[in-house]
Amino acid sequence: VAHKQGCCGFDNNESHQVASGLSAVELSQWGKRGKESMGNKKNFGAGKMPEIEPSVFLTNLPGIVGFYPRGQVVIAALYRQQVEDFIDGKVEFDPTAHAGPMLIKDVASMESNPDLVRAAADFLLDEGCTHADVFIIDESWGIEKDSTPITGWLREGGLHEVRLAGVATIAAGEVVTDEQGEIVGIVGDSLMTENANLISRQGEQIFKNYEEYRSYFRGGQFRDSKDRALIERLRERAIAVEQPRKLKIGSDNPALIEHFDMLKTAVENVADGVMDAHEAVRDENAGYAIAAALTNVTLRDMSMIFITPQLAQPMGEIWREAAIVHRGSLRANALACFAIAKFAAGLENYAQTALDEAAGEQPNHSLTQLLEIAVANQIVPRCVGTILGAAQEVLRRVYKVKMPRID
Repeated sequence: VAHKQGCCGFDNNESHQVASGLSAVELSQWGKRGKESMGNKKNFGAGKMPEIEPSVFLTNLPGIVGFYPRGQVVIAALYRQQVEDFIDGKVEFDPTAHAGPMLIKDVASMESNPDLVRAAADFLLDEGCTHADVFIIDESWGIEKDSTPITGWLREGGLHEVRLAGVATIAAGEVVTDEQGEIVGIVGDSLMTENANLISRQGEQIFKNYEEYRSYFRGGQFRDSKDRALIERLRERAIAVEQPRKLKIGSDNPALIEHFDMLKTAVENVADGVMDAHEAVRDENAGYAIAAALTNVTLRDMSMIFITPQLAQPMGEIWREAAIVHRGSLRANALACFAIAKFAAGLENYAQTALDEAAGEQPNHSLTQLLEIAVANQIVPRCVGTILGAAQEVLRRVYKVKMPRID
């Protein structure tokens, strides 16, 4: 159903999204908002543990997952652990410490498959979650629908407490009601949330639905047959970097420097608006340098040096554009590099989706596997920091004393 940790994973075979391992540690979108993201526990349900205020949760949801769920059900699990926090001399619960895995899936598919719901309950119990809030986001809510069998199946699966609320659509001013028809909140402006602002600052966007979000990462996006042929020619040129002999640190330093300088020029040109990323991956010089950096592992590792406040966005745009036109190891490398940039920026959902796509393209891709292990073990910041530090060391060994200036 979901991975143990991380933010969001996707099933490539169905129109649904799994946001897994939602926690204050790994899911900075939630953790940074603290109690605000959970809302006032008095507004929803009873009990001693902190609870998600439906309107606050739904307002923040698009910024968490990167798109507006429609016709979908959200199961947001909660850990039953007593975590206290001293605020103004009073002992209060820390809601973010209770945030567990989150599942998003089509309402119809979940309501027609009780075994899948019970399997989800088994997974949540294994994770240590005993409570869950269920949210229906569907136009039928409040008109044709005010209940769902999903809550009963979760209880049958062993969850101690399951609460339900729904809304017709996530938009400012929409009324959120529970299964008794009682109003439990009003949805706010999702674009004004902290994580929506972070997404905007990083040059990304919240997509209007799941399908558009997934197409953002889909491969094989060519304008026409000529465009495909152009990318293939650049790919064939780049193969020379890998065969018959890989470029290696030491003996091949001059060639590595030549290729890296070409890549640096491409990234700076995109940053300065000389060309956009779409043009860069197709340019004879820039496109070749980009393809070479996704073919040769040393060049790929050196390219991590561009994950800086000034250049991370244009470099990320280049990696994504390369990922949607290249295939095989080039696409997998581009997606993994994009994921690293997004992890570093705090956009874990985009990063995890890129990793899922990379694993689908090349299941044994080593960099993707390394990042997946880091996600599972909740050590993503340390892993990303190590990767960026390694890039500095590789450049030092290649350039010796004269290091390139990376702004």
